[in-house]
Amino acid sequence: MTGTGSFSHIPDIALITWHAEKNRSVVAAVSPWTKIVVLVLLVLLVTVITSFPALLLLYLAAFGACALARLQLEKIILWYSLPVLFVLSLVGILAWSEPGTAIFSFSVAGFTATLTDAGLLLIGMLLVKALIIVTYSMYRVKQQGN
Repeated sequence: MTGTGSFSHIPDIALITWHAEKNRSVVAAVSPWTKIVVLVLLVLLVTVITSFPALLLLYLAAFGACALARLQLEKIILWYSLPVLFVLSLVGILAWSEPGTAIFSFSVAGFTATLTDAGLLLIGMLLVKALIIVTYSMYRVKQQGN
């Protein structure tokens, strides 16, 4: 299946390969080894950074690298559905047990679940971390053939 129509949320390997082999951009001359090292450093940064604004800046930098590489940004945004679903399915459950200021609460059969500001921040932080790595990985895979 290709990444078109109702399957547009699935990365299209043929499209990524085409970009890797044919597309020339400002960043095409950068060594694949350099890109791999940057990916490892990015993973380390994403792991240790606890500041949400700093993570947003890293995300914008990764997205900007994709724009410089002339990738189809619409496709990348569609491909985000997979990591978003993954993060929300795992962290969405954990967010209800985070201590903090209550935002929303409900009870079922004597069990109370409360969503707090810290829970929402946890979801946001992990979501942005996942998107940073996915975005840069798409950029690096695209550029690998150059």
